[in-house]
Amino acid sequence: MTSGSLLTRRRLLQSGLGLAAAGVAGTSLAACGGSSSGSPAGWTEVTFSSVGDPTTQKMFKDMIAAAQKESLDAHKIKIIWKPAPGDDWASVMLQFASGTAADLQRIDDDRVYDLATTGKIIQLDKMMQDSTNGFDLTKYSPTFTTKVAVEGYQFSITPGMSANALYYNKKLFSDAGLTAPTSWADAWSWDEFDDAVKKLTKKSGNKTHLRPAVRRQHHPGHCVRCW
Repeated sequence: MTSGSLLTRRRLLQSGLGLAAAGVAGTSLAACGGSSSGSPAGWTEVTFSSVGDPTTQKMFKDMIAAAQKESLDAHKIKIIWKPAPGDDWASVMLQFASGTAADLQRIDDDRVYDLATTGKIIQLDKMMQDSTNGFDLTKYSPTFTTKVAVEGYQFSITPGMSANALYYNKKLFSDAGLTAPTSWADAWSWDEFDDAVKKLTKKSGNKTHLRPAVRRQHHPGHCVRCW
């Protein structure tokens, strides 16, 4: 799986390595891969790879550097950055097909099923939920161990997520007789959302357009109001 000392699944989880590989897309533990960069004797090297533009690449490199300092050095685990051969998920799938994927590989959620059912990645949920591993799941969102499930089993982790925010004009909502939900407990269903949009619709002759009440904006990691 890696060069250097054997990286056991328990050591991987105890190290908090999942956080080092956080991303919007899933991070899977590959069944093969690895490279050596001359780490000290007794250390385990783990390769990590992610596609993305320079900004995305820097984000992951910063995450790895932070995790290295905060916990990985203490466990004698060294993350080795493996440059991606391309900038799309197809190039990543080719690496899995050829057995050259990184030990920790950022991958598109939609491709996890194929990788799991063909034995390219390792099942993680039993290890993560085993208290003897020292992995405290209470520090993470429940989606960390459930979001990317394959037939009820977990093969990928998603500790970092983004959210879509909807900003709205309270007065226009009030004029339309609408009260926006403020929590998941009273979130609108799709039909309720559709009905609300129709109430916010202004008609002029044979033309129909939406009043300037709602604006969608992407905010990584947080949102003002999410439905």
